[in-house]
Amino acid sequence: MKWIFLVLLLPLQAYSSTCISTEDKSFVWNQKYAEEISIKTEFFDGSYTVAIETPTELGGYAFNGVSLSVDNIDDPTFFTMLFTGEVDESHRAWYSVRAEMVRKHFITVSFGFHGCEGIAVTKQVVFN
Repeated sequence: MKWIFLVLLLPLQAYSSTCISTEDKSFVWNQKYAEEISIKTEFFDGSYTVAIETPTELGGYAFNGVSLSVDNIDDPTFFTMLFTGEVDESHRAWYSVRAEMVRKHFITVSFGFHGCEGIAVTKQVVFN
C-alpha cells in the first residue's frame, strides 16, 4: 500500500510534438518538385489504374511514403497510405478504382519527416 501511494506522488509527464507545415511551404514544394513525381492513369474494362513513381531521394531527404486522399486534402472522405516497392532506383505504388467511383484524388509523397524536417509534394490525379 505504501508503494502505491509513493508511485502516485511521482511526477508523470507526457511529451508531444506537432509538425506544422504552412501553405506557403507546401506551395513552394509543389512548384519546385512536382515534375519529379510521375502519376499515370490507364483506363481498362471500366476501371482506372493509377501508377505513381517517385525518386528515392528529393531535396536531400530520403523517401518516406505515398498517401491517397479523396475529395479534399484537409478533410478527405477517404485516406490511405499506399504500399510502395523499390524498382530501378525509384519507388512505385499503384491502385485501381472503378470509373463510377472517380472523384478528386490527391497523391501526397513525403520525403524525410523523421522529426519535423522534410518535404511533402501533393499532386491531383488526372483521369482521362
